[in-house]
Amino acid sequence: MTQNKVSFGLSNVQIALLSDDGTKLNYETPFALPGAVELSLDPEGDSTPFYADNLLFHNMTTNNGYSGKLTIANVTDEFRLRVLGEKVDADGNQVEFSDAQSKPFGMTFQIEGDANATRHVLFNVTAKRPSLSSKTTEDKAEVQSNELTFTAAPDPYTKIPKMKNSNPESETYKNWFNQMPKYQVGGKN
Repeated sequence: MTQNKVSFGLSNVQIALLSDDGTKLNYETPFALPGAVELSLDPEGDSTPFYADNLLFHNMTTNNGYSGKLTIANVTDEFRLRVLGEKVDADGNQVEFSDAQSKPFGMTFQIEGDANATRHVLFNVTAKRPSLSSKTTEDKAEVQSNELTFTAAPDPYTKIPKMKNSNPESETYKNWFNQMPKYQVGGKN
């Protein structure tokens, strides 16, 4: 399989609500979150140096997943209702409650490459309420985007925060957006 030399583009953001049964994370069927503009992931974790014999003897690192930002054209009502806990009242108003808790989810997305698209999954994501901004239309309309900030923690059972696949021949790759991808024990290191 040819590796990508460059990557570009972002598409196919999918959200799968999750539940924790005490032994594993279980995911619902993914739904689309269209309009992806930009995604950034910043690693979370620390490095703890240990000195002995007058030098750095050992350096422990931790992987606590990622903090991220997803800029999208518009946060969908489906995302607001299913993930952020908003509700529709009897008069059709979509209502945000101050005590609503964001539901955890898995998130898949695709980044294009010169050889193959690479598909990514974050297993244990929690989002904050999105920003909202707009401004008056002047001589031309300018599209305003929304920004979702989130934390992507490791799966508490597999200890995996993120996985990717760029092999279009693999069954996991082919089904990436139909169901949450799963870690397959074994394989190459």
